[in-house]
Amino acid sequence: MILPGGAAAEGPGWHCDVASPASNETEEAMPQYDYKCESCKRKFTVKLSIIEHEEQDRKHKIKCPKCTSTEVRHLIESVFVTTSKKS
Repeated sequence: MILPGGAAAEGPGWHCDVASPASNETEEAMPQYDYKCESCKRKFTVKLSIIEHEEQDRKHKIKCPKCTSTEVRHLIESVFVTTSKKS
């Protein structure tokens, strides 16, 4: 993905402060996790499957896309859910 200013984001599913349109249903359904870097104070969002997120969060592999620090804090934000069919 491309970050503001044209810089490439590192790692699969990374995006920072910009919304990117989903290319398919699988990508659209993936959860987004919000973080704040304790080093540079930047907020960023990571789009990963639940299993990938649990593994990377537990092993402290989530890195700030700006300064690459692993000193990040998971932010608990409001949840937005979209369904494809009315029930």
